[in-house]
Amino acid sequence: MEACHQSDVFVSLKQKELKNENQWKSGACDRCGARERAWHCLAYGKGGGDIAVVDINTDTTGDVAAEIEEPGRKATTFRTDVSDRAEVYAAVEHAEKTVGGLDIMVNNAGIAQVDPIADVTPEDVKLILKINIQGGLRGIQAAAAKFKSLGHKGKIINVSSIAGHDGYETQGVCSATTFAVRALTQAAAREYASDGVSVNADCPGIVGTDMWVGIDRQFSELTGPHIDEIYGK
Repeated sequence: MEACHQSDVFVSLKQKELKNENQWKSGACDRCGARERAWHCLAYGKGGGDIAVVDINTDTTGDVAAEIEEPGRKATTFRTDVSDRAEVYAAVEHAEKTVGGLDIMVNNAGIAQVDPIADVTPEDVKLILKINIQGGLRGIQAAAAKFKSLGHKGKIINVSSIAGHDGYETQGVCSATTFAVRALTQAAAREYASDGVSVNADCPGIVGTDMWVGIDRQFSELTGPHIDEIYGK
C-alpha cells in the first residue's frame, strides 16, 4: 500500500488573542499543497502569530517561513518525524526558544492509505498507527508539558478528518485512525482542562493538496474511472 503523506505545524503564541502570539505547526507544508498545504501557517502569521513550521519534508518550509516573515512576524523551520518521540520534543524546544514561547500546537502530521480492507497488511497498519495516532499523542504530550513548564495556559488543535465521522470504502484503516484522533482529543480535553489547556479537533473535508492528488490517483486505479472522470464528477 502506498501512503500519501501529510504534514504538521506548531504555533507559539504569547497573548490571549491571536495577535502577537506564537504557534508551532507540525506537518506544516504537506498534509493540507506548497502554499495550499501551508495555509494554516500563513493564516496564523497574518493574524499576528509567530510560527514554527515543522515538517518531515523540508522542500518548501523555507519559502513558507519567508512569507510569514514578510509582514514582520517571526518564523522558524525544523525537520521532524512525528513517529520519533525525541524529535517531537526537540521540535517543541526549538520552537519555544526560537520564536519566544509556545501557546498553540497544531498536530497536522499524518498519512493516508487507500486499499480495500481485504488487502491491508500488518505493516500498513503499523505504519499508519505510528504516525496518525502515536504522532498526535506525542504532540499532545510535548505541548502540554511545555505549557506547564512555561506556567501558562495553551491550546492544542488536532487535525482529524471528515472521515473521522464517517468511514469510507478503500480508506477503512485511515478512517479508523481519524476516529481515534477524535477520541484522543476528547480524552485529552478532559484530562488537561484543569491545567487551562484546551484540546480540540478540526475535521476538514477534501483539501486540494498533494496528499489528495495521491488519494484520487489510487482510488482511480482501484475503481476503474480515469482520474479526470473522478474530478469531473
